[in-house]
Amino acid sequence: MSRWHDKSCLQPQIEVENGTPKCLACHQRPHLSELAAAGAATNSSPPIPPDRPLGELNLWWPPCVPYETPTKPVEEATSNTHDAEPHSGPTAPKTEVEMPPISPSVAYEQAIRSDQLRLIYLAGVEDYDYPVHVALEVYDLENCPEYEAVSYTWGGENGDSARSCPVYIGPFWDVLFQTKNCWEMLRFMRPRRDARIFWVDAICIDQSNVPERNSQVANMGWIYSQCSRVVLYLGPDMSVPLGGRHPRRHRLHELETGSVVPKFPETHKPPHPITLRTILGRQYFTRAWIIQELVLPINVSMRVGDVDFWVDANTSTLLLDTIDWAWEHTEAPWGQLLTQGSLASRKLWELLGMVSKGQSTDIRDQA
Repeated sequence: MSRWHDKSCLQPQIEVENGTPKCLACHQRPHLSELAAAGAATNSSPPIPPDRPLGELNLWWPPCVPYETPTKPVEEATSNTHDAEPHSGPTAPKTEVEMPPISPSVAYEQAIRSDQLRLIYLAGVEDYDYPVHVALEVYDLENCPEYEAVSYTWGGENGDSARSCPVYIGPFWDVLFQTKNCWEMLRFMRPRRDARIFWVDAICIDQSNVPERNSQVANMGWIYSQCSRVVLYLGPDMSVPLGGRHPRRHRLHELETGSVVPKFPETHKPPHPITLRTILGRQYFTRAWIIQELVLPINVSMRVGDVDFWVDANTSTLLLDTIDWAWEHTEAPWGQLLTQGSLASRKLWELLGMVSKGQSTDIRDQA
């Protein structure tokens, strides 16, 4: 997060000129190349810690299980199992976890509690190429306005995770660089008039604050189950700007029957016909995180060309009569549970088969 005003500037007056904001109060402009270089070393994802050597994992059994702990190194203990120290019902050992220092992020002002969330307030503009500027608002979980949530991939279909696109935040227009796919998603979400309130993980969570990030990730199930709907963003090649027109709205099974054919601008026409099966083959559907993002909400909307296809609890039943393929043969076998609210209706072995294809940047997220 980067503030580009003079330190003495307390009441910014922002004007956009040729696509770049400038402050009329302190006469400064953001030097994006310098700000990007300064923040290039920042990684939104913490590094995966290395595995500890065998014998130093500090593992234990539940108190009800008697067991033995070798008193020699693992290499020696494996050859002499009699040299061990007996245990019976120990309590879990206490471990000290060293947390990295928290870097202050000026636009976030302060960390939010575990019973709070941030929401994006995105005002409408007529110009699609206007800089992306959002306001952040903090609410209690039990006292927040109606909001949408977005499901997308940080790196998009090409896996570009470089944070090179500026998103401006708050009255000072602080700069938070995001991936190109996240930036394109925000432009897609921005209305032409009025405003839109929604939740996006990359911005609504202070990624530099590890304790906040951990508590908010734990809340994501609540966030996606309580939103008015989830907007499934496939990427700029599928979710195209409509030049002021409103999208058509249809149920998802109509895409598979062919009764509704999405239309694309000449500059965005896909090389092959779009069906639900081809959409399920996209990189987006390999993400492990999207399972809860699409199963928990009561409503999902997915833009394909000029059509918003919507999904609710009846969609899976309607699709049974239209598809000639099996969910198990796609990248998202769990797709048959879209908007069902939970996975509790399925047996454990069924669930493991459904989610086994999910991938994540951090392998721990698959646990």
